[in-house]
Amino acid sequence: MFNGNRFWSIVNLILCLAMISLNGVAGSRGLFGNTVGEISDSLPNLFTPAGYAFSIWSIIFLTQVILSVQWVLSAFKEDQKESFLPQVKFYSLVHILNMSWILSWHSLNIGLSVLIMIALLLVLTYIFIKNKALSKNLLLKNSTELYYGWICVATIANITAFLSQQDWNLYFIPSTWAIIMILMATALYIIMFVRQTTYVFSLVGIWAISAIAFKQFGQNEVIFWTALVGAAMIFISLPFKMLRSA
Repeated sequence: MFNGNRFWSIVNLILCLAMISLNGVAGSRGLFGNTVGEISDSLPNLFTPAGYAFSIWSIIFLTQVILSVQWVLSAFKEDQKESFLPQVKFYSLVHILNMSWILSWHSLNIGLSVLIMIALLLVLTYIFIKNKALSKNLLLKNSTELYYGWICVATIANITAFLSQQDWNLYFIPSTWAIIMILMATALYIIMFVRQTTYVFSLVGIWAISAIAFKQFGQNEVIFWTALVGAAMIFISLPFKMLRSA
């Protein structure tokens, strides 16, 4: 008899490992003759975080592997009754979209990469909404918030890179555009925390926006202070809501 949980949990694990492998090759050797650094240098913008910020991917990948293995083990338990097919299927789609983005980005199809990134954001939004009812599975909840939180800021950065490629700045100078994006990102993370109590999501926002400040330290004071204040505002919102809820 066909067991959907077993089949899709194995598919998800294979896709997860393939996604991590592709990212590893792209990050270390590059793809299509293009490395990450070369692509970033060709698309300069003031919203991009400092390089160390991208190390968050190692945590995202680790949580995804643990989650994928957990699903496989759960699927093969004799007394397994819970169906987690929706989560497994949509995370399989997440892995496919991640790999598609890597291929489009490294082949310099930046416009296509934006569309794929938006699709990835929408799928993670759906997973986040559906997971709210699964509060018992903290690994699923926290790993989703971690991934979702990073893709939110990555989407803004991806769009900004595309606009840089097109030499289109919406009639703003680059620093003004970066400030607007930082303020929008700050508002997003604060609103999400106030409405949904998303601790991990908000911590990712602090990590990403403070990394923008770090990169602009000694380079652009206005963006540096805007990003620093933005990260501080997200940080302050965490205990502020806790005190109001007490």
